[in-house]
Amino acid sequence: MKIVALCFFVIVCFNIQTLPAKSVSIAEEVIYSNCYKKRRVKNKSKEFPYTNPYIDQVLTEDRFKINYSQNNSDSISISYGEYKNKNTNTEEIKNVIIYFHGTGQTWESVNKIGINPLPENAVIASLSYPCFGQSEGVPSQDLITSLAVSFVHLMGNKYKGANIYFWGFDLGSAVALEVFHQLKYTESSFKPKALVLYSPWTNTQDVCSGLTRIKRICRIEKLENNLYDSLAIAPDIDVPTRVVYTSSDGLVPANTTETFMETLSEGVLQSFRSLRGLKHRELLSEPQVANESLGFLLDR
Repeated sequence: MKIVALCFFVIVCFNIQTLPAKSVSIAEEVIYSNCYKKRRVKNKSKEFPYTNPYIDQVLTEDRFKINYSQNNSDSISISYGEYKNKNTNTEEIKNVIIYFHGTGQTWESVNKIGINPLPENAVIASLSYPCFGQSEGVPSQDLITSLAVSFVHLMGNKYKGANIYFWGFDLGSAVALEVFHQLKYTESSFKPKALVLYSPWTNTQDVCSGLTRIKRICRIEKLENNLYDSLAIAPDIDVPTRVVYTSSDGLVPANTTETFMETLSEGVLQSFRSLRGLKHRELLSEPQVANESLGFLLDR
């Protein structure tokens, strides 16, 4: 009951403003946010060796702002975007994939997913968490989860009747599960039909006790103060789930992902890929695995 109650802790209001479309480059992985004067994420170009050859040909992006207010007082601006085929109308969208980004990423990081061109009836939508990219506010598990739940409802109402799927990457996998849990227990009509989880973990306590680099990221992303207990949510998952991870992961220990998978109910884990030799961020852009993940979702 305590977890469910979090969904009602905040009042969320939307004031949507369309901003001019702009091109997205790897250089935009250099993130500076006013909420932390010393927060700076280094250029990830070396960690993203793959580029999506279709991104400029068949996908387009829109930029919006979501104004969030608590008790109708202070508000913060949250940015998000969508990728879809250029000639696809809103009414034609039948599949909405919500991408929950990882540490050191923003919503623009969806252009790192090494997929083939999306089907004409599909869209990938993603939001930047508070203090990530151009989004304002101080990140916390409660705030991120509440905003993410509202974002799912925003997309569900925009693309009425469309199938909804979740795709998460490290921290994003934990966020996806928190959102899933709230949608399930509030009996929301926007509960996802399937999940793809890249490098899911048990909880941040297990992850943040790892290498020095992990501890630094946990400190920057404020993960140390937020448990993101995916292990506790795992038994409640009741939709087809695919897990992708690498045994060479330098950020999320592979054993935490394997423990998470072992906790899933029988029949839930319908697909998984354990890869060797890939770095953590190379998982997202590995083309064959990305295409398999996309197919897993859209075949539901």
